[in-house]
Amino acid sequence: MGGDTAPASVVEGAVLAAREMGLALLLVGDEPRLRDELARHPPAPTIRLVHAPTVVAMDESPSFVIRRRRDSSIWRATELVKRGEADAVVSAGHTGGSMATSFFLVGTLQHSQFWIAFTGPWGRLFLSPAHHQIHHSTDPAHFNKNLGNFLGLCDWLAGTLHVPGKKREKLIFGVEPRARDAHSFQGAIIAPVRQGLRHIRGVFLRTAKVQGLRQERWQQ
Repeated sequence: MGGDTAPASVVEGAVLAAREMGLALLLVGDEPRLRDELARHPPAPTIRLVHAPTVVAMDESPSFVIRRRRDSSIWRATELVKRGEADAVVSAGHTGGSMATSFFLVGTLQHSQFWIAFTGPWGRLFLSPAHHQIHHSTDPAHFNKNLGNFLGLCDWLAGTLHVPGKKREKLIFGVEPRARDAHSFQGAIIAPVRQGLRHIRGVFLRTAKVQGLRQERWQQ
Protein backbone atom coordinates (compact mmCIF):
# COMPACT_ATOMS: atom_id res chain seq x y z
CA MET A 1 0.00 0.00 0.00
CA GLY A 2 3.07 2.28 0.16
CA GLY A 3 4.19 4.83 -2.42
CA ASP A 4 3.09 8.20 -3.75
CA THR A 5 0.58 6.74 -6.19
CA ALA A 6 -0.29 3.57 -4.30
CA PRO A 7 -2.08 1.31 -4.60
CA ALA A 8 -2.70 2.00 -8.30
CA SER A 9 0.95 1.88 -9.39
CA VAL A 10 1.70 -1.12 -7.16
CA VAL A 11 -1.21 -3.13 -8.55
CA GLU A 12 -0.31 -2.17 -12.13
CA GLY A 13 3.27 -3.34 -11.65
CA ALA A 14 2.15 -6.55 -9.96
CA VAL A 15 -0.20 -7.40 -12.83
CA LEU A 16 2.56 -6.83 -15.39
CA ALA A 17 5.00 -8.99 -13.40
CA ALA A 18 2.44 -11.74 -12.96
CA ARG A 19 1.38 -11.84 -16.61
CA GLU A 20 4.76 -11.32 -18.31
CA MET A 21 7.03 -13.17 -15.84
CA GLY A 22 4.62 -15.75 -14.43
CA LEU A 23 5.24 -14.71 -10.84
CA ALA A 24 2.94 -15.75 -8.01
CA LEU A 25 2.39 -12.58 -5.99
CA LEU A 26 0.64 -11.61 -2.77
CA LEU A 27 -0.74 -8.08 -2.56
CA VAL A 28 -1.15 -7.06 1.08
CA GLY A 29 -3.36 -4.14 2.03
CA ASP A 30 -6.94 -2.90 2.12
CA GLU A 31 -8.58 -5.72 0.20
CA PRO A 32 -11.58 -3.78 -1.20
CA ARG A 33 -9.27 -1.07 -2.62
CA LEU A 34 -6.90 -3.66 -4.06
CA ARG A 35 -9.76 -5.58 -5.62
CA ASP A 36 -11.10 -2.41 -7.26
CA GLU A 37 -7.67 -1.65 -8.71
CA LEU A 38 -7.27 -5.19 -9.99
CA ALA A 39 -10.59 -4.88 -11.80
CA ARG A 40 -9.04 -2.14 -13.98
CA HIS A 41 -6.52 -4.60 -15.43
CA PRO A 42 -6.60 -7.90 -17.35
CA PRO A 43 -7.04 -10.96 -15.11
CA ALA A 44 -3.92 -12.21 -13.32
CA PRO A 45 -4.73 -15.59 -11.72
CA THR A 46 -1.37 -15.82 -9.92
CA ILE A 47 -2.12 -12.77 -7.75
CA ARG A 48 -3.69 -13.35 -4.34
CA LEU A 49 -4.91 -10.67 -1.92
CA VAL A 50 -4.16 -10.58 1.81
CA HIS A 51 -6.18 -8.11 3.83
CA ALA A 52 -4.49 -5.57 6.12
CA PRO A 53 -6.76 -2.81 7.43
CA THR A 54 -4.15 -0.14 8.24
CA VAL A 55 -1.03 1.43 6.76
CA VAL A 56 2.04 3.08 8.25
CA ALA A 57 1.97 6.86 7.88
CA MET A 58 5.19 8.57 6.88
CA ASP A 59 5.23 10.66 10.08
CA GLU A 60 5.02 7.58 12.35
CA SER A 61 8.19 6.30 14.00
CA PRO A 62 9.55 2.76 13.43
CA SER A 63 9.00 1.95 17.11
CA PHE A 64 5.36 3.02 16.77
CA VAL A 65 4.96 0.48 13.99
CA ILE A 66 6.09 -2.31 16.31
CA ARG A 67 3.86 -1.14 19.14
CA ARG A 68 0.67 -0.07 17.36
CA ARG A 69 0.70 -1.09 13.68
CA ARG A 70 0.69 -4.88 13.81
CA ASP A 71 -2.34 -4.92 11.52
CA SER A 72 -0.60 -2.79 8.87
CA SER A 73 0.26 -3.97 5.37
CA ILE A 74 4.03 -4.03 5.97
CA TRP A 75 3.65 -5.99 9.21
CA ARG A 76 1.33 -8.60 7.69
CA ALA A 77 3.51 -8.90 4.58
CA THR A 78 6.58 -9.55 6.72
CA GLU A 79 4.65 -12.12 8.74
CA LEU A 80 4.05 -14.03 5.50
CA VAL A 81 7.81 -14.29 5.01
CA LYS A 82 8.32 -15.40 8.59
CA ARG A 83 5.71 -18.17 8.17
CA GLY A 84 7.25 -19.30 4.89
CA GLU A 85 4.24 -18.26 2.82
CA ALA A 86 6.26 -15.68 0.85
CA ASP A 87 9.89 -15.46 -0.25
CA ALA A 88 10.41 -11.72 0.10
CA VAL A 89 8.76 -8.39 0.87
CA VAL A 90 8.81 -5.42 -1.51
CA SER A 91 7.60 -2.10 -0.16
CA ALA A 92 7.64 1.44 -1.50
CA GLY A 93 6.40 2.85 1.78
CA HIS A 94 7.90 3.70 5.18
CA THR A 95 11.56 2.57 5.03
CA GLY A 96 12.11 2.78 8.78
CA GLY A 97 8.92 0.86 9.45
CA SER A 98 9.93 -1.81 6.95
CA MET A 99 13.37 -2.23 8.54
CA ALA A 100 12.02 -2.28 12.10
CA THR A 101 9.38 -4.84 11.19
CA SER A 102 11.94 -7.04 9.44
CA PHE A 103 14.32 -6.90 12.39
CA PHE A 104 11.55 -7.67 14.87
CA LEU A 105 9.90 -10.53 12.95
CA VAL A 106 12.65 -12.05 10.81
CA GLY A 107 15.92 -10.89 12.34
CA THR A 108 19.03 -9.27 10.96
CA LEU A 109 21.22 -10.50 8.11
CA GLN A 110 22.93 -12.85 10.53
CA HIS A 111 24.16 -15.34 7.97
CA SER A 112 25.38 -12.77 5.48
CA GLN A 113 28.89 -13.37 4.16
CA PHE A 114 29.61 -9.64 4.49
CA TRP A 115 31.47 -8.30 7.51
CA ILE A 116 28.82 -5.91 8.81
CA ALA A 117 30.00 -5.09 12.32
CA PHE A 118 28.43 -3.12 15.15
CA THR A 119 31.28 -1.90 17.32
CA GLY A 120 31.63 0.17 20.47
CA PRO A 121 28.48 0.78 22.53
CA TRP A 122 26.22 -0.30 19.65
CA GLY A 123 28.06 -3.60 19.50
CA ARG A 124 27.13 -4.24 23.13
CA LEU A 125 23.45 -3.54 22.58
CA PHE A 126 22.77 -5.10 19.17
CA LEU A 127 24.15 -8.18 17.42
CA SER A 128 25.40 -7.66 13.87
CA PRO A 129 26.19 -10.23 11.14
CA ALA A 130 29.83 -10.07 12.28
CA HIS A 131 28.74 -11.06 15.79
CA HIS A 132 27.02 -14.13 14.38
CA GLN A 133 29.97 -15.10 12.19
CA ILE A 134 32.09 -15.16 15.36
CA HIS A 135 29.42 -17.37 16.95
CA HIS A 136 30.04 -19.98 14.20
CA SER A 137 33.84 -19.79 14.42
CA THR A 138 35.92 -22.90 15.18
CA ASP A 139 38.30 -20.85 17.32
CA PRO A 140 37.87 -22.09 20.93
CA ALA A 141 38.01 -18.46 22.05
CA HIS A 142 34.71 -17.94 20.21
CA PHE A 143 32.89 -20.97 21.63
CA ASN A 144 29.59 -20.10 23.38
CA LYS A 145 29.82 -16.48 22.28
CA ASN A 146 27.11 -14.20 20.88
CA LEU A 147 24.23 -16.57 21.57
CA GLY A 148 21.47 -14.01 21.08
CA ASN A 149 19.39 -13.27 18.01
CA PHE A 150 19.10 -9.48 17.88
CA LEU A 151 19.85 -7.87 21.23
CA GLY A 152 23.37 -8.15 22.59
CA LEU A 153 22.41 -6.99 26.05
CA CYS A 154 21.72 -10.50 27.36
CA ASP A 155 25.08 -11.76 26.08
CA TRP A 156 26.75 -8.74 27.66
CA LEU A 157 25.16 -9.44 31.04
CA ALA A 158 25.91 -13.17 30.81
CA GLY A 159 29.54 -12.67 29.84
CA THR A 160 29.10 -14.38 26.46
CA LEU A 161 29.43 -11.26 24.32
CA HIS A 162 32.31 -10.96 21.84
CA VAL A 163 32.23 -7.56 20.10
CA PRO A 164 33.77 -7.71 16.61
CA GLY A 165 36.26 -5.22 15.26
CA LYS A 166 35.70 -3.01 12.24
CA LYS A 167 38.19 -5.07 10.22
CA ARG A 168 37.16 -8.57 9.19
CA GLU A 169 38.63 -11.28 11.39
CA LYS A 170 40.10 -14.41 9.80
CA LEU A 171 37.55 -17.04 10.77
CA ILE A 172 37.01 -20.70 9.96
CA PHE A 173 33.44 -21.89 10.34
CA GLY A 174 32.37 -25.29 11.60
CA VAL A 175 31.59 -27.29 14.71
CA GLU A 176 35.10 -28.17 15.87
CA PRO A 177 38.66 -26.82 15.56
CA ARG A 178 40.54 -27.68 12.36
CA ALA A 179 37.36 -29.04 10.77
CA ARG A 180 37.35 -29.36 6.99
CA ASP A 181 35.85 -26.36 5.21
CA ALA A 182 32.40 -27.63 4.25
CA HIS A 183 31.99 -24.86 1.64
CA SER A 184 34.98 -25.90 -0.51
CA PHE A 185 34.83 -28.43 -3.38
CA GLN A 186 36.84 -30.86 -1.30
CA GLY A 187 34.62 -30.45 1.75
CA ALA A 188 31.27 -30.37 -0.07
CA ILE A 189 31.81 -33.02 -2.79
CA ILE A 190 34.83 -35.26 -2.24
CA ALA A 191 34.87 -35.65 1.55
CA PRO A 192 31.21 -36.83 1.90
CA VAL A 193 31.74 -39.47 -0.83
CA ARG A 194 34.88 -40.73 0.87
CA GLN A 195 33.14 -40.86 4.23
CA GLY A 196 30.19 -42.74 2.72
CA LEU A 197 32.42 -45.30 1.01
CA ARG A 198 34.42 -45.74 4.21
CA HIS A 199 31.21 -46.34 6.13
CA ILE A 200 29.93 -48.88 3.57
CA ARG A 201 33.27 -50.70 3.62
CA GLY A 202 33.09 -50.87 7.43
CA VAL A 203 29.59 -52.33 7.26
CA PHE A 204 30.70 -55.05 4.82
CA LEU A 205 33.76 -55.89 6.93
CA ARG A 206 31.69 -56.17 10.09
CA THR A 207 29.10 -58.31 8.31
CA ALA A 208 31.79 -60.61 6.89
CA LYS A 209 33.36 -60.93 10.32
CA VAL A 210 30.02 -61.90 11.91
CA GLN A 211 29.35 -64.47 9.20
CA GLY A 212 32.83 -65.92 9.67
CA LEU A 213 32.26 -66.31 13.39
CA ARG A 214 28.93 -68.03 12.78
CA GLN A 215 30.50 -70.50 10.37
CA GLU A 216 33.25 -71.30 12.88
CA ARG A 217 30.62 -72.03 15.54
CA TRP A 218 28.67 -74.28 13.21
CA GLN A 219 31.84 -76.18 12.30
CA GLN A 220 32.63 -76.70 15.94
